[in-house]
Amino acid sequence: MAWLERLLLAFLTIFGLVHTQVGPHVDTLGRHNQSLLTTTPNSAASTDGPSFTEWISELPPEKVDWSSLIFLHEPDNSDTNYAKDKRHVYFCCYVDGAGIVPGADPETFHVLSLDYAVDAHTVYTYAWPFAGAEPSTFIVMAGGYYAEDKRYVYADGERVLGADPASFQVRDSLHPEDGQDRLHRYHYSKIVE
Repeated sequence: MAWLERLLLAFLTIFGLVHTQVGPHVDTLGRHNQSLLTTTPNSAASTDGPSFTEWISELPPEKVDWSSLIFLHEPDNSDTNYAKDKRHVYFCCYVDGAGIVPGADPETFHVLSLDYAVDAHTVYTYAWPFAGAEPSTFIVMAGGYYAEDKRYVYADGERVLGADPASFQVRDSLHPEDGQDRLHRYHYSKIVE
C-alpha cells in the first residue's frame, strides 16, 4: 500500500496541492536519516507514521516554518511527541494541546527518551525545563526509566535521593525500574535494600 500512497503524493505534489521534501531527519541519537515529509500550510505528515497529523495541525500555522519542519523520534520508537523547525521546538501533549516548547533551542534540541529531551542549555521532561539537571552530562540509562548526570540519578522526572551516579546502573533490562549503586538497590526511586 505504501507505493500507492507515494504515487498519490507524487500526483498531489505535481499539481502543487502539497509540498514534498525528502530532507534530513535527525533521530534522537543524532543520526541523520532521510524521511519523506509532506506539508501543507496547516498540517504535516510523515511516512514514518500516521499520528503526526493528529497533533501537528494544532500548532499555530503562522508560527510554523513548514519548509524546515522535521519530526524528532524517540530511540527505538516510530512515534514522536516532538517536532522542530528553524525557529521553534514543538511538543504534542501539553494539557491544552500542541504548542511551542518555551526557550528550547531548535538547533541543538534532541529527544533522548519518552520522558527526556535536551538542548545545549536545558534538560526537558515532557517538554518542561527540568531544573537542576545538567544537559552536558545528562544521559538516559538502559530501559529509559532512569537517567543521570554527573551529580544525580533521576527516575520519572524526579531526583533519586542518595543515589550515586558514578556507580548507579540498571539491574535488569527486563525490569528497567530496578537499579542499584554501590550502597543500595532501588525499585523505582525507592531504596529497597
